[in-house]
Amino acid sequence: MSQEVVFSKAFSTGPGMEYNRVAYELREANRGRTFVIYEIPPTEGYSWEHLKENVYPRLASFIRSKGLDPVSGKNLVITLFSAESYYLIDGPDFMALYREMEKINSEEFACLVEGWSS
Repeated sequence: MSQEVVFSKAFSTGPGMEYNRVAYELREANRGRTFVIYEIPPTEGYSWEHLKENVYPRLASFIRSKGLDPVSGKNLVITLFSAESYYLIDGPDFMALYREMEKINSEEFACLVEGWSS
């Protein structure tokens, strides 16, 4: 899977230099409720193997520690970066990507997440 597949899940994208403003606006729009923006740096690329083995397990533990449901990804936005752009992906869509890529159902995914975040 190429990073283009991951980027295609974005609900918003734009020039990287606008990201801080966009992130601020997202946080302000969600003020008063538990909401997390999780930034994934491009240091190792966005290959499926890297995301599967490194990003998802850390993400599950992190968002659970913030009081969010790591299975649903509700109230979570994932940020990915390319050379000059940012990509925002809704948490539920990012979690669905894992199930889609691994061809597993919600119950199987929940068992994986439980192992990652315990």
